[in-house]
Amino acid sequence: MTQQSEVPKRITVEPGLWKRTTGLGTWFGISFTEPDGKRVRRLTGHTTKEAARAELGSIRATIRNGTYQPGGNGNTPPASNGMTVGDLCERFMETHGRDITPATAVRYQLSVAPIKAHLGERLVSSLTKDDVARFKTNRINDIGPVTRRTIKKATCNRDLFLLKTMLSSVGLNLLGEDGKPVKPYKENGERLRGLALKSEQAHALLAEMRPQLRLICMVSLYTGMRLDEIFRMTWENINTKAHTIRIDFGKTENAKRTLLLPPPLWAELNALPQPHAGLVFHGKDGGKVKSVYKGFCNARERAGIGEWREAKDGSRKQWPVFHDLRRTAGTNAHQAGASIVAVMKFLGHADVQTTQIYLNIEDEDILRVGELTGF
Repeated sequence: MTQQSEVPKRITVEPGLWKRTTGLGTWFGISFTEPDGKRVRRLTGHTTKEAARAELGSIRATIRNGTYQPGGNGNTPPASNGMTVGDLCERFMETHGRDITPATAVRYQLSVAPIKAHLGERLVSSLTKDDVARFKTNRINDIGPVTRRTIKKATCNRDLFLLKTMLSSVGLNLLGEDGKPVKPYKENGERLRGLALKSEQAHALLAEMRPQLRLICMVSLYTGMRLDEIFRMTWENINTKAHTIRIDFGKTENAKRTLLLPPPLWAELNALPQPHAGLVFHGKDGGKVKSVYKGFCNARERAGIGEWREAKDGSRKQWPVFHDLRRTAGTNAHQAGASIVAVMKFLGHADVQTTQIYLNIEDEDILRVGELTGF
């Protein structure tokens, strides 16, 4: 994902109503003009169009009858009502927890916990832009409870977005000097990207894996599928005659696609025990596989291909990770002659810019292009 995607795209639903979709879900916002002519655009905190439309209608009614108060309306009281950030978190979870999936509820709770820890006792009405910036700085230095390392930048961004959404739900917009919301955390220096595996590295890695993990990695190497897409693979999505798989889910509309299962991969899949029904890969409890992290890291160490890479900002990352298998599939397809647009659709990307990040273009590839020019 490119760095431009830190601020999710706003999509107009109807006049005065818009939505924004992130990893936390879809949120609806409203736009209206105050009596003094000031144009207001803000997130409502609602996850349904009907609720956001009702709030917009309530605000417009107060403007018409002359009872409008900036910062509040009939459905969301002003932020200056003595509410603490901890109270706001509880109210927000109670209000929106009924309309979200259990998995989304868990993500909310993971973001709510640090918000309460850092800002829980503060009055919502006393918060400023500097407080949010300070929360961002403190949060990025927190130690993760599982990894025992500083949290990822994406985790900080997720927490910031939920905090701003909750504040918007009570009519409080924390704007910077340029009139834009406080910007999410952004790394200093060049972001550390993965690399594609060489053929010998991929074979060495697969040779050190147990059968199910090996096949999961083969699926990614041959089809470029995301790990979650592989975990959710079912035999009902596989066309056994055409040897294709239909992906009808994903984080974007572009993720829905049909992919070919090459002969070596199809032979491995077809050799799995019968019956071929339900999930293709199963966890220890018979349900969906939850993680391959430990097995992948152990295989990487045994294969002797792991290496530590350092970015300009000093952050370090061990390579390869599972997602580099997907990068390898895209790079191999491009080097074999597939156009970048075809690779974009193959990987399920929304735009070519994201695909360009995935492809490892080497000097030899540039020189080879010279052989194809002429007239």
